[in-house]
Amino acid sequence: MRKKIVLSVSIFVLVAFGIICYVKFHSYYSFATKQPTYHFPHKTDDSLRIMLFGDSWIAYHPDSLLLSKLGNNATVFHRGYVGEKSKTLYSRLYEEENKHLVSLSPDYCIISAGINDVIAKMGLGGYVYHTELIIRFLLDNNIKPVIIEIPDVGFHEVFRRESLFSQARHVISSWVTGSEMFNAEGYRYALRKRLADTDLLHRVLYVGRETWNPIGYMDPRNLYLDDAVHLNQKGYQVLDSCLASQILEDYKIKGK
Repeated sequence: MRKKIVLSVSIFVLVAFGIICYVKFHSYYSFATKQPTYHFPHKTDDSLRIMLFGDSWIAYHPDSLLLSKLGNNATVFHRGYVGEKSKTLYSRLYEEENKHLVSLSPDYCIISAGINDVIAKMGLGGYVYHTELIIRFLLDNNIKPVIIEIPDVGFHEVFRRESLFSQARHVISSWVTGSEMFNAEGYRYALRKRLADTDLLHRVLYVGRETWNPIGYMDPRNLYLDDAVHLNQKGYQVLDSCLASQILEDYKIKGK
C-alpha cells in the first residue's frame, strides 16, 4: 500500500512539474501579440528630434555626445532597459512613459535590440518578428527607424560569468530555438533578409556594425568596457559619429 502511495505521489509530482515547465517555457518562448498602433499628431516645426529606444546600449547612452554631432537644431531623448529582449521592448512601447516619448514627435528613433536575444538564445524568429513590430509601429507614427545592427560583443565572456543555472538554461534555449551559442550573424542575416523581403529596408536607416566598428569588442581602439559588452565613452563617440552622419544626410535629403 505504501509503495502505491509513494508511486502515486511521485507520478503526481512529475506531472505537475511537467505542466509547470510547459507553461513557463511556452510563455518564455512565445511571440508577443501584435497590439493596435496608437498615434499622435506629428510636429509642424522644423526642429530635428531624435528618440533612442532599446536595451542597455540605450540606457547608458550619453545624449550630449550625439547632440554635439547633430547641431543646435536637434533634441535628443532616450529610454533604455538593461537586459531587455526584443519581445519586451515591443511591449514597452505601450507603457505610458514611452507613449509620452512618442508624443514628442521624433523624426527618427534609434533602436538597439537583439544583444540580449542572442545571449539568451531566444531564436531568430522571435527577434525578427518583434523587431519588425517595433519598426512598423514607428513608421505608422511617421518616425523613421534607425536600426543599430546587433554588434559583436563578448558572448563567450558573458556565458563564463553566468551561474551554472543560467548557463544550463541558455544551452537548453539554444537547443529549443536552434540558435548558435555564441554567434549573432544568423540574427543579423535573418533581420536584413526580412526587411528586404518586405520592402522595409529602404524605409529605415540600417547601421551595419562594420560601418562604425569592423573589429568588434576586441577593437584596439578600446571602445568597450571591461565587461566586453557595453561601450565606453570613446565607443559612444565612434558610434554616435556614424549615427549622426547618416541621420543628417537622410534629413537633408528629406528636406529637399
